[in-house]
Amino acid sequence: MKLYKGFTKDLKCLDFQYEIGKEYHEETADLCRAGFHACENPLDTLRYYAPGSSRYCEVELDEVSDQRDSDTKRAAKKIKIGAEIGLKGVIGAGVKFIFEKCEDATEERASGERGNAAASGWSGNAAASGESGNAAASGERGNAAASGWSGNAAASGESGNAAASGERGNAAASGWSGNAAASGESGNAAASGERGNAAASGWSGNAAASGERGNAAASGWRGNAAASGESGNAAASGERGNAAASGWSGNAAASGERGNAAASGERGNAAASGWRGNAAASGWSGNAAASGERGNAAASGWSGNAAASGERGCAVSSGKYGSAEANGKQCIAVAFGEQGRARGKIGNWIVVAEYGSDREIIEPKIAVVDGENIKQDTWYTVKNGEFVEVKV
Repeated sequence: MKLYKGFTKDLKCLDFQYEIGKEYHEETADLCRAGFHACENPLDTLRYYAPGSSRYCEVELDEVSDQRDSDTKRAAKKIKIGAEIGLKGVIGAGVKFIFEKCEDATEERASGERGNAAASGWSGNAAASGESGNAAASGERGNAAASGWSGNAAASGESGNAAASGERGNAAASGWSGNAAASGESGNAAASGERGNAAASGWSGNAAASGERGNAAASGWRGNAAASGESGNAAASGERGNAAASGWSGNAAASGERGNAAASGERGNAAASGWRGNAAASGWSGNAAASGERGNAAASGWSGNAAASGERGCAVSSGKYGSAEANGKQCIAVAFGEQGRARGKIGNWIVVAEYGSDREIIEPKIAVVDGENIKQDTWYTVKNGEFVEVKV
């Protein structure tokens, strides 16, 4: 039985280590308690492993339990880890899954407990309402909409749009400028294409966009947003929302109590606001900013900048010409690059590493910004064991 499974970045699930191509066996299969678990609907994997910080694979389950959950998760005694498909593969497989749930028609509307609607053609539209209705549209401008407790919507084509509303609805759009939107307690939205956009709102909704200029936005208590592409942007708002953007100039922003933002790419930027939000940027000149009581910011790259504002935040830059700023209260700025620099407000601390001729760290130097020996809002580096002002 072919299903889909999510993992952490090191291919673990609940601390169990998996390997691609390997088979595993358990004595019992009890849904959410024992055995191996995977989802029939690829989009359901996003509920358990958020895009941007996870990996996804096709799997084969054997000796599958008859138990059913509120989504398509199944439990089995045996599992074989198949090919890794990535986020784009999840989106594509999700579109296919929903299409297969629908009947082939030119234009259709379905209502009822489990009504399904499918439309194919240049501008065909499909709409389904009901407890578990599905809507799928294919064509140049096809649109799909599903409303209900667990309705799913999928649209493929040049400019198709998909929208799902309900407690656990999923929306997926593939095409040049397709858009996907899901609202509900745990709805997921995924869009692939050059300019696809995905938006999810709800308690634990996830949004993922892949393509040259895709954007992803998630709002809710545990919403996650991930965008991959040349200039994709990801934004997550909520108590524990996470945002991740990868691409040449992708940006990631997370707001909420414990939101995290990560951007990878040449000029990606990451910003996190909230009580313990963290921001990380990797790339040639990426910037990371964290605002909040204990937020942390880290920038790695040639000339990346890290800034922490708020109480007890920490900013770290590790690039050769990287910079770190401490702009809040009781914050610390750390610059570990070969020619890094740091600065801060009064009462904060700065740490700068000095390198020897062999390009090895001699000794990190630490000081408090007191306004006299170390001036406020002034860049410092270390030479011959002493802090030296840097003109920028």
